[in-house]
Amino acid sequence: MWLGPDEWLVVAEGDAPDLLPRLERAVAGRRAQPSPDLSSSRAIIQIAGPRARARWLETGCGLDLHPRAFGPGQLRADFV
Repeated sequence: MWLGPDEWLVVAEGDAPDLLPRLERAVAGRRAQPSPDLSSSRAIIQIAGPRARARWLETGCGLDLHPRAFGPGQLRADFV
């Protein structure tokens, strides 16, 4: 996931003990430094149901969550 101009977050599902060494080999010789597990800094909350958008998300979010701009199952929005 893109976090910023020079910052990416790699997300692995389940145990991936060889992931960090593989990333380190992939970026060897470049201006990059993979960091170990940062999972405690992220949380995933799944909200579902027929009124989930209106009841939970639109109430406390400044983004345009109308289905025209951000439909069901969409993982990201393009910010203008």
